[in-house]
Amino acid sequence: KRPPFSYLRAITAAAIETTGVATTLFSAEELGIAEASAGPDAPPPDKAAKIRFLVKLISWLRFASGERLDVFVSPAKVVSGQESEGTNLLLQYLGWVMKYAERATVDKAVEQTLAVAPEALYQQAIQIRSTIAKMQATYRGKLARRKAEAEARAREPERAAAAAA
Repeated sequence: KRPPFSYLRAITAAAIETTGVATTLFSAEELGIAEASAGPDAPPPDKAAKIRFLVKLISWLRFASGERLDVFVSPAKVVSGQESEGTNLLLQYLGWVMKYAERATVDKAVEQTLAVAPEALYQQAIQIRSTIAKMQATYRGKLARRKAEAEARAREPERAAAAAA
């Protein structure tokens, strides 16, 4: 079962506040601090805002860790609850970066993330995932053809023996 988005956002906000790392990455509004002070009548963030938040978080983690997390975690799927493994991976990377990454690397990652529009970061990740999916489909197709050819070759002696009889 997936955690709600508010849980992911609260963990991120708490990690930033506790460690003092990446304090300029998100605005108070993005972290939900403004909503929390507005009380229970504040409207929840819309799906696009949730995706923008995750795109920024994933991109920052990618730059800070040096790993292509954006290839393995789809913000849209995390928000819709279709990718619990990706959510788990995201939280693991968040913990690792907050605890073990060098401060200079983390600060540079914040600059890199903020220098690129979230839409561009999202499109890059989509393009990479799409390319990987196409490559996987091509490879699966080649494997299926090789298997079919091998099975056909294995049946040839049987056909030859049947035709000779």
